[in-house]
Amino acid sequence: MKKKLSLSFILPVSIILFIFLVLKVWPFGDKTILVIDSNTQYVSFINYLKTCFFGTNDFKYTFSATLGQNFIPLLGYYLMSPFNLITIFFKPENIKMVLTIIILIKIGLCGVTMEYYLQKKYPDKKTLLFSLSYALMSYNIFYMYHLMWLDAIILFPLIILGIDYIFEDKKPTLYIFTLALSIIFNYYIGVIVCLGSLIYFIYKLILENKEIIKFKVFIKYSISSLLGGFLSMFILLPSFFGLSSSKAVFSLSNLKFDILIPYFNVIAKMFTAATGNGETWHGGPMIACGMVIFILLIMFFLNKKIPKRNKIINAILLFCLATTFVVKPLDLLFHGLNTPNCFDFRHAFIFVFFEIIIACNSYMNLNYNKDDLKKVSIIICLISIIIYLYKFKFNVSTYGLTILLSFIIMIIIIHFLKKNKNIYKVLLIIAIADLTINTTSGILTNIMPDKQSNSEFKNYVIKVDNIIKTLKEKDNSLYRMEKTFDREDNINKNMLSINDSMIFDYNGISHFDSVTNKEVEKLMEKLGFRRLLTRAYYNKNGSTITSDMLLSIKYILSKNEHKNYTKIIQEEDLAIYQNPYYLSFGYKINNDNIDIESNNPFLNQNNIVKAFTSINEDIYEYSPYTISYENVKKTNDTYQTNSIGILKYKIKITSPDELYFYISPPSEIQTTYKKAKMYINDVYYEDYFTKYNWGVISLGKHQIGTTIELKFEFKEQLEIKDAYFYYENIDILEKHYQELSKNQIDFKKITSSKLEGKINLDKSSKIFLNIPYDEGWTLLADGEKIKLNPILNTLTSFELPSGNHTLTLTYTPKYSTLGIIISLITLLFSILYIIFCDKIWNIYIKYKEIFNYLIIGVLTTLVSLISYFILSRLLDISNNIYFIIANTISWILSVTFAYFTNKKFVFESKTKGKNALKEAFKFVTSRLATFIIDLVIMFILVKLIKINNDYAKIIVQIIVLVLNYIFSKLLVFTNKERNKIAKKD
Repeated sequence: MKKKLSLSFILPVSIILFIFLVLKVWPFGDKTILVIDSNTQYVSFINYLKTCFFGTNDFKYTFSATLGQNFIPLLGYYLMSPFNLITIFFKPENIKMVLTIIILIKIGLCGVTMEYYLQKKYPDKKTLLFSLSYALMSYNIFYMYHLMWLDAIILFPLIILGIDYIFEDKKPTLYIFTLALSIIFNYYIGVIVCLGSLIYFIYKLILENKEIIKFKVFIKYSISSLLGGFLSMFILLPSFFGLSSSKAVFSLSNLKFDILIPYFNVIAKMFTAATGNGETWHGGPMIACGMVIFILLIMFFLNKKIPKRNKIINAILLFCLATTFVVKPLDLLFHGLNTPNCFDFRHAFIFVFFEIIIACNSYMNLNYNKDDLKKVSIIICLISIIIYLYKFKFNVSTYGLTILLSFIIMIIIIHFLKKNKNIYKVLLIIAIADLTINTTSGILTNIMPDKQSNSEFKNYVIKVDNIIKTLKEKDNSLYRMEKTFDREDNINKNMLSINDSMIFDYNGISHFDSVTNKEVEKLMEKLGFRRLLTRAYYNKNGSTITSDMLLSIKYILSKNEHKNYTKIIQEEDLAIYQNPYYLSFGYKINNDNIDIESNNPFLNQNNIVKAFTSINEDIYEYSPYTISYENVKKTNDTYQTNSIGILKYKIKITSPDELYFYISPPSEIQTTYKKAKMYINDVYYEDYFTKYNWGVISLGKHQIGTTIELKFEFKEQLEIKDAYFYYENIDILEKHYQELSKNQIDFKKITSSKLEGKINLDKSSKIFLNIPYDEGWTLLADGEKIKLNPILNTLTSFELPSGNHTLTLTYTPKYSTLGIIISLITLLFSILYIIFCDKIWNIYIKYKEIFNYLIIGVLTTLVSLISYFILSRLLDISNNIYFIIANTISWILSVTFAYFTNKKFVFESKTKGKNALKEAFKFVTSRLATFIIDLVIMFILVKLIKINNDYAKIIVQIIVLVLNYIFSKLLVFTNKERNKIAKKD
């Protein structure tokens, strides 16, 4: 087996390296496969890991994401793979090369685990063809830059093998720990794996219905699944609660019926090279894994050796899996009820896995004749023609060629099947050639639209890292800094550097991930920064001095002169500028009741500063303007053009101060981006209304009495509700700054989750803390705990008495301790369960009735809770009548479920007809009786004896549980009735 496992690793890696050689991708050229999200996110986050091991950061909190955030959700979503540990020993500039090697290793390991699974299922058979198809499936190739997803793909065959062991009555060790690891390494794909596990279990249960002890298998699978899930609670629990304010929050409101793609498109996506132009962001499902698999799949259903029952079960399975791509609610179920922003159908690997194991089964039972091959030929001809005629576009430029190529490959396969000589070798050679073409197509689709260079990235990182290290040698205090240029000099392309704060370990505010706090991003938008879905941008040309002051931005890294800031470091073409109006992370304020609900960021900043200082003078002064347009039809706030529209704003200068402008984006700008060229006095400045550039812009300083013209040229419809032009009065800003700078906290960073500081107050005061409000923060002032409060909807404030104070601010992610405790307890239970599972089963058999009753009791409670949860959202439960209706229906459903499950699984009653009706009546009556007893005892314990409501409920539930069992055994499902039925039988 070792040789087969080695080949299953070497072969897919060799094919990819060969393609890298041809396409001049690193290590054979300067191109890189680290594109799109891996280029903007993963290289930054993984680089940040090094600072957690060797720097002052830790795994609890980070100040390198927006204004600061809980690090656990980001860790669980992106960084838990053990392969990431390799990167901490390399320099930041080499991260793309290291990650390329890790991707190759992971894809190779996908082949290894699949080969291991197939060898266990078909000992000593030739299965390399199928493990190769799994390793090089389109999902792995097209999404290889999502390297944090690949760990679960590696583990999935082992999870399935673990389920097979459960069916074979072996130890559940493999299943428990591989399931746990898949969730730990990436909880997002881990959820998908859990659903895939459930699908396989149901499939296997139906397939082997008569050959297993169903209840024993069900119990072992259920317990093992729970143990696997609970083992991951140390990362899953704090991550789940940390996601409550992010875009990844689960929502039932997304469950609206819709058809995403036609069924035939699913078949089309199984063809070779079925990925291409336009599918970098949205496309799929990525389920191509070679035409050999496709042919064998068709032949499975034509094979007379395979029982009809098996064919029907497998056909239903594939149809159901295909339906998860077609029907929106089912697709969302695999994505945590949250619509994916990009990269659709992230569960496609599950379909591919089943596709391959059915094809492998087909090959192992290969039995065909000329008539069968004729049928296969006709089927593939019809499929190819239909796909071509319906234009299921998967590569605009080579659409016909893709279909023709796949058709030719299938005809070649059928030709060699007819000869019936060295079938496996021929199929393997064809599969290698076919998968090489498919892999080339996937890699090209990724690297062509997002052309990235290893050397440019490396040079950029070295240069920026050097100047930031120079700054840190001068100033190692706690502050924020930002930068105003991108990794590349392309106009308006500032997406690539959005997470640079995590590469270079500085406290920035630009950030992009899927788990960030959306309320923080909304606050930044209110201050005039660009917000885009889960991204927050520091403005390309810098922000206002006031917002820099409010957000504690001390330094700006720039290639250009930066406002009135002082240049302190110059290295090559980069310079660092110091903000003369810098405020620390905490300072005294006079008022925390502030209105920032306006779409006007200048008004919001005025309101904040005036409230903080109690100086009733506006920093920003409104500038009137006139507006005109050419080749434009204006309807309300909409500007339409059939050619090139021109929109002009003219401003007569009345102040020597910096002039800014801002146009508030409409709500749909989150997904729809326009573009206009912006000119100042007919000199091109930059593009505006773009995906990344839609924030406050400085128009510079101008001589009083002159007139400047701001002009936009655009081809697409623009919606402009408000345009704001304001001067920033430096003299008034100075007054506010002097007031705020009197009482600042002198913070020292111990770790990223622990800060220490000192402040001296002459009277009891409110303190503003420039950190997002989070229940995980604990503040001690002189050893005493201080209550923290939200301010500005999302930041933090607190109150302190007069005097000198020593502050300690510590962050502990919510439920992280509980998660660790649950995982440790579960680990102990898992070990005990694995060692004693056979003895536990024997104890279960001995006390089967009681155990089944307890299990059914738990399930009945779940039915009650879930039904009430759903009904309470469908009905207006604030209305007492609807509350009663929801509660009553929930009770009826739970009692009905309890009756039938207790009848069948607990007391094994076989009553029918009138006897069954009597039995049901007795059951309902007994449950009503215990319900009344429940109410009476609760009243006595809570109202008369004055026991805590929660404790009383636990006591009563135990009493009711025991009474329900006694009533069911003695009055409902009596031995007498059961004996009568048994005698009749």
